[in-house]
Amino acid sequence: MATSHFPQSGVATVELDYDRDVLHGYVDQNLPRFNICQEIAVITMFNVIAQGEGVIFFLNDLGGLGKTFVYNVLLASVQWDGHVAIEVAFSGITAILSEGGRTSHLIFKILIAIGKDSMCSILVQSNFIKLLQEAKLIVWDEAPT
Repeated sequence: MATSHFPQSGVATVELDYDRDVLHGYVDQNLPRFNICQEIAVITMFNVIAQGEGVIFFLNDLGGLGKTFVYNVLLASVQWDGHVAIEVAFSGITAILSEGGRTSHLIFKILIAIGKDSMCSILVQSNFIKLLQEAKLIVWDEAPT
């Protein structure tokens, strides 16, 4: 288990506290289950993550066709490598489908009622900002919702 170096960050330690052996087993078991499109997407994302590039990917498909499955394997792989990976979802329903997933409103402190002058209330010098800076991957499931 990784030990948290972000005490009192306001973020659950799921991004920092994981069993790498369990993650390795999960990745090994599930990588072979990808269809060709999922495999191409994940290989592309692995390559970009390995290069340290800041890129946005968008997976678009009908519900029930494996986007969350792809995200879960990708997150597990990044964490297995010892890196920080953060997963958020727009809705609570989607968040419960993932290990450690929480809503974007909770993680990024997004107001439910948004106006033209609304801002997230994350402090620039907070431990959470440090966590975001260390993250190799942020998955935002159902972001366009």
